[in-house]
Amino acid sequence: MKKLLSIAVCASAVAAFATDTEVVCGSVGVTAITSSLTNTVVAVSFTDLASSGNITVSNIVKTANLEVDDILYVFNGNSYESYTLKASGGVKYWDKTVNYTLGTGGLSASEGTAASLATLAVGQGLWLVRGPNWNGSEFTFYIYGKPANETSVSVSAGSNLIGNPTASDVSPTVQGGATTGDQVLIPQNYKFPRTYTWNGTAWSYTDSNHLKKTQAQLPVIKAGTGFWYVAKGSATIKFN
Repeated sequence: MKKLLSIAVCASAVAAFATDTEVVCGSVGVTAITSSLTNTVVAVSFTDLASSGNITVSNIVKTANLEVDDILYVFNGNSYESYTLKASGGVKYWDKTVNYTLGTGGLSASEGTAASLATLAVGQGLWLVRGPNWNGSEFTFYIYGKPANETSVSVSAGSNLIGNPTASDVSPTVQGGATTGDQVLIPQNYKFPRTYTWNGTAWSYTDSNHLKKTQAQLPVIKAGTGFWYVAKGSATIKFN
């Protein structure tokens, strides 16, 4: 009961001090994330309150500010686990649906892992998709857990769903340098993700006017949010 009370107090503090991105109360941290996107990539910024280990899907995203039929997708490198927000007796919870895997034979589905068993490490990303009950307006939701000190995320060759685990809005860098062809895909509102590609010297993207833009570093990533990193080899993404 004390743990639940602490979370409630922290959530109240975030609501009261809307200018603060993150509030820490004792060993409980709460990050407020404001978005107007149908698809928002959420960064895992906390560890489990009880064990200090990887946090479960059921515990990372508060359900209070979301609507029934919103969906969370967790990407583990070659498949998506999906969880739909349900309600029973006035209590909202994340319910497993199906596990989608893309293989040589196409897309296949199997039973997913329960939200109370599926775990996420700090720096990983999960994907919040608003459902049919969302009215389309800007919204604020919360992630919470035990504060962690990690500021970097390891990625392996292929697609990685990762995020900014810090309490600040910062631009990520690739320690040791990116590999030519690496890509960063950042969700945009009602559009395809903006794709940044490393050409060996700089990151570049094509804007809405189909003009190629080149910049020295990646854009600022809001605290608690994330993106897809498609790597040609292993790398470490540092949030300075």
